[in-house]
Amino acid sequence: MQKLFLRLFKSYGGTILPPNAAIRLVLPDGSEARVGNPDAKPADLATVHVRDGALFSKAVMRSDIGLGEAYMDGDFVTDDIYHMIEVI
Repeated sequence: MQKLFLRLFKSYGGTILPPNAAIRLVLPDGSEARVGNPDAKPADLATVHVRDGALFSKAVMRSDIGLGEAYMDGDFVTDDIYHMIEVI
């Protein structure tokens, strides 16, 4: 089920991000995925370290509220939350 929500998150994220932006996901197993523009410049790229795959279902099911809840629940961390918000 988690893989399904990851696929949906990537698809959904690709549609809501600005055309020049991307999010680099570092998954709990250490692998990486990217959502959005594969050629995004550093100013348009945010890195998210996923601690719990629940992030994906929360964001897909509840959009920005779900993303905020996932952050508050510790499902992901980012080096700079303000930059991430600017990117998305």
